[in-house]
Amino acid sequence: MNDYAALLIPLLIINAMVQLLSFMLGYLSKKFGYGKPVEVKLSDEKTLVGQSGETLLSLLARNNLLIKSSCGGKGTCGECRIACKSEEHNAVIAWNSIERSLIPENELKTAHRLACQQKLKQNISVSLPGNSAFFNKKTANLIKFEAISISYKKLFFRLPDSTDFKPEPGQYIQIFIEKDSDIFIRSYSIASFSNDGIFELNVRFVEDGVGSTYLFELKEGDEISFFGPMGDFRVPENHCGPLIFVAGGAGFAPIKYILLELYKRKFSDEVFFFWGVSSFADLYDSDLLFSLAESNKSFHVFFSVMNYSDSQPFKLFKGNVIQCLENFWIEKPEAVVPKLILLSGPQKMVEKTCEFFSRNGINPQSIIYDKW
Repeated sequence: MNDYAALLIPLLIINAMVQLLSFMLGYLSKKFGYGKPVEVKLSDEKTLVGQSGETLLSLLARNNLLIKSSCGGKGTCGECRIACKSEEHNAVIAWNSIERSLIPENELKTAHRLACQQKLKQNISVSLPGNSAFFNKKTANLIKFEAISISYKKLFFRLPDSTDFKPEPGQYIQIFIEKDSDIFIRSYSIASFSNDGIFELNVRFVEDGVGSTYLFELKEGDEISFFGPMGDFRVPENHCGPLIFVAGGAGFAPIKYILLELYKRKFSDEVFFFWGVSSFADLYDSDLLFSLAESNKSFHVFFSVMNYSDSQPFKLFKGNVIQCLENFWIEKPEAVVPKLILLSGPQKMVEKTCEFFSRNGINPQSIIYDKW
């Protein structure tokens, strides 16, 4: 009898706790409206039905629509701007601190918000500002992959129909990922594209990273869903004058595509490319870059590696890419005055590189960047 009671009492306590937790969740859901249907009316009169508590960006993605958001909904790029008002009172919807920091004051006052930050609470109407447009969901199948180092993979995808997929060098796609009933949007730059509908992604594995884990686990034939192409990280077609490119790690991918297309059209002005990585193995396309330099005497490439042995097959700068750039700047020919600078890499790298160029008298308007 004592053994039976000793077993029963803990079970009764656990059951009581489960019942209490269930009651509390039900109460909170009822009080704050989580899970209730919410209507979102788009500017084309189409109405979407979401669940209160989910973000507007997630609702759009579930309905095969997306707007430009290079950070993938993390609240850092400020690109997924929409104008939204309450349908019930035609009132302006409140903003949060992230929106306050990323949206100009005049746009905040005219109901502009970030789709990634707006959690559905009430019926709203939504319109896109200026020339913004919704991107429709597309699909592609993995046809092959190459493990180019411990950290990186090249993945090649073929579109079933590429008639409406015409990326410009430097643009990116946003991959739609469903995991445990949650939706994630992750951005990846296009590293190359061919007219037969095959595009390449260069992906760096990030531990616990939703996007890289998903892509690294794909098998040949698997289908992905994505939006795009999108983005303004590119060299104008009619550009002339010296160029500087600076990449950190996987930030090489969009620059690779840009360089390949530049030299297809016989670009002849000076080009200086600085690429910083953690280890020598991460310089996965060095042969391609040396080939470009051999064929185009105006192309100069500089590699910086944080850690490497002294027995590498070509000259490297030991340190980060900004230190490499500083070293070059001390010795650079006076005639090298860049007309355009493109930076691609982690946010801190891009910001510090911008600070470097500012200290050296470069006009900020001549700098284009893609940071993540």
